Amino acid sequence: MVGLYVYKNYLNVDNEGNPIEKASPHKNLITTVLNANATSAMKELFDTVIFNYSKPIELLKIITSFIKFSSSDIILDFFAGSGTTGQAVMELNKEDGGSRKFICVQLPEKTEENSEAFKAGYKTIAEISKERIRRAAKKIEAEVKEQLSDLPLSSEGQGKEHQDLGFKVYKLKESNFKIWRCDMVPSEEELKSGVDLFENPLKAGAKEENVFLELLLKSGYALNVKTKIIEADNAKIYAVNDNKLIVCLEKVSDKIISKILELKPARCLILDSLFGRRDSFKTNTVLQLKDAEIDLVVI
Repeated sequence: MVGLYVYKNYLNVDNEGNPIEKASPHKNLITTVLNANATSAMKELFDTVIFNYSKPIELLKIITSFIKFSSSDIILDFFAGSGTTGQAVMELNKEDGGSRKFICVQLPEKTEENSEAFKAGYKTIAEISKERIRRAAKKIEAEVKEQLSDLPLSSEGQGKEHQDLGFKVYKLKESNFKIWRCDMVPSEEELKSGVDLFENPLKAGAKEENVFLELLLKSGYALNVKTKIIEADNAKIYAVNDNKLIVCLEKVSDKIISKILELKPARCLILDSLFGRRDSFKTNTVLQLKDAEIDLVVI
């Protein structure tokens, strides 16, 4: 763990007013970074200061450089603010060829209506975080291209243009699936009515992409796992982690089941509502996948 210390050097007295002699600063005190640098960095990206009291990029880079990273390590900032951590990690990777990753978490805290951020169209601090990382990535990409244009083709610097500057944004929301509460049903009649409503387990308005991401998490996969969309019978099926998991959210047919058998996943998730009232087809699907040693989960 990296410790940061605040050093106070009083003029003549301590907190109780007793005379003291000035002490020397701690040897591990970081004195090379000014808070004013943070303001300059924001102006460089936005042409104005839309976030006050952000952390200096140089300070985050110094702290990050103290840590020995492996390729799978992640820097987590639970109070992302303007997104300084994200920019610092990308810049440090550019400088030393590292592959550090970052996760920045920020509540959608509203900006003040009289602030420069609000006037510029950023209604929440989270929007500032996202935009700063986008702009910082474009800035780094341009800097790398400029550096490489001055290098010979045989230079060791070639290849830096492949630095990963992409990132994804997710919002924490309620489940896309209806919640079954049998303990809240007062009568048999309402129980039957509730069962009928659950023929489609998804809430009204649930977006397919969000449903897929939720199922991905519930299946134990990370949000950055390798995913591709495969077309089959005029419908999309999601292939995860080199076809280890297949997810069907649009349609189920003989052609789609044949495609799943061809892909040979370890597990397959299919919405029960896609079978409709085709009970025999559903039974055959279960048996086919079982024979192929594919774990089928009907949701």
